[in-house]
Amino acid sequence: MRYGLIGCGSMGSAIVTGACASGCLAPSDLHLLNRSADKADALADALGGCAHRDFGDLLDALEGDGVIILAVKPHQILDVVAELGNGIDGVSLVSVAAGIELSSLAQAAPRDHPFARAMPNVAASVGRSTTGLAFNDYVPQRHRQAVIDLFNGCGTTLVIDEEHFPAFSALAGCAPAWLSHLIDAFAQAGVAQGLTKSEATRAITGAMAGTAALMTDILDAGGNPHTLLDRVCSPGGTTVAGLLAGDDAGFSRAARAAVAAACARDRALSRATGAS
Repeated sequence: MRYGLIGCGSMGSAIVTGACASGCLAPSDLHLLNRSADKADALADALGGCAHRDFGDLLDALEGDGVIILAVKPHQILDVVAELGNGIDGVSLVSVAAGIELSSLAQAAPRDHPFARAMPNVAASVGRSTTGLAFNDYVPQRHRQAVIDLFNGCGTTLVIDEEHFPAFSALAGCAPAWLSHLIDAFAQAGVAQGLTKSEATRAITGAMAGTAALMTDILDAGGNPHTLLDRVCSPGGTTVAGLLAGDDAGFSRAARAAVAAACARDRALSRATGAS
């Protein structure tokens, strides 16, 4: 299967870098296009793909059968779909833009065109993204599988109802930034207790990575987060003391507020696009 990428910024680059590193995507099947040609050239050199100069060249390379990942800014994506025009016959388009619904994408393309939405995160570049996927009814099965295979090459995938994309985007797409902020907050707390910033940052980063691995195993075995909480919190111990103090300070409330704000912004973007 041939894959195109329009938009070689951080997210687009992360997707194809992770997929190539896993062996899921053959560099010879990768075709790149970016508004700034230098970015496409650099990524092509790094991965072994082919950089193109315009939409026509990219579509010619796909030969009427393939998948194009649209990794441009949300405010640009509908214009890009419209500019691709009738040349996208036989090609399925996959948007990674937050807040842009399948129905809005369809309005910018020829009738009954196949579209998918994907919500990965930047951990795709190291094969650790969890990507949400949604498809319209016109994506052929082999393109659907090709999209799933591509994003499985960057980590794991979940096919979900599109109505749940705002919440999924908040948890899987926005969370790397939030967790980075949390890591820094815990590291600063460690510095206040005498560790160096480097020591504290490595301590909390290692703990977070290990916890994620443990939690994956627990979920696979039918458990839930409280399974690990109960395992770690010994009676009268330091962990439960810190846990209760954190919740008293608003830890859980802050998490809910962050997700709710991200969902609200996603829906606002969707409404703005639908009205345009």
